[in-house]
Amino acid sequence: MKIQYFLIPFLVVFSAAFLTSCSSSEKIVKNPVDNYTRDLDKYKTYSVLLHDMDLDEKTFSSDVYKHQYKFILPAKDTTGGRVVRDSLSGWVQVTEKNFNKNLDNMGMELLSKNEDGKISKIPSPPGYNNYVGNQRYGSWQRNSSGSSFWAFYGQYAFMSSMLGMASSRPIYRNSYNDYNRNYRGSRPYYGTTTGGKRAYGSGSASSQSMNSKSRFKSNVSSKVSRSGTGSYTRSSGSSSRSSRSSGSSSRSRSSSSGGK
Repeated sequence: MKIQYFLIPFLVVFSAAFLTSCSSSEKIVKNPVDNYTRDLDKYKTYSVLLHDMDLDEKTFSSDVYKHQYKFILPAKDTTGGRVVRDSLSGWVQVTEKNFNKNLDNMGMELLSKNEDGKISKIPSPPGYNNYVGNQRYGSWQRNSSGSSFWAFYGQYAFMSSMLGMASSRPIYRNSYNDYNRNYRGSRPYYGTTTGGKRAYGSGSASSQSMNSKSRFKSNVSSKVSRSGTGSYTRSSGSSSRSSRSSGSSSRSRSSSSGGK
């Protein structure tokens, strides 16, 4: 049965600082995830994904670090059935420490609450804590080679793109079981690494599928370094500013010397 959706704007009330574009004059939020835990408490389940990241490097003043989040929340259709809807926050200015801490987590789920009311703040692949493996939304199927993969029911097919899934990148049961047994509730899970790229997180095909025009891809990735395992690192803003200032001074002195 095809689901018909309400033609009512999707409204969620958050603190004003979270839903407006950020500028350098706005308050820097230490950890927005802590605030969302409070603001989303009325929902039985939810997922908050790190949708995008941006970095504005300054030469003499403080660098500006920003996050944008995607909320996946429950809703109802006209027949009273279960659906989910997604919504984006505005740009949120975060601390340098928070920004660097999440350099690997583009597209990852940073906060979730499941149907048992358990809250998780450990980075995990999108959908793993609420939707993948949940028979309300889909089931495990087998492909021609016998591998088991997750497939959403027809009325929830839109969730594949919402969570960065594609026919070429299915969620295999072995990967999901690995997460459940060895990572859930204890440490981040980025899936297997192939050709220097992880299955999930920054730079992965999954995160690019969810946000192909991300500022992380166009602006941030060129300012950070990447290891052979696919993780990202960045030197502190104060060091980079010092280096850039020093470089500018050196060029100035060199130019002056050349004119003598």
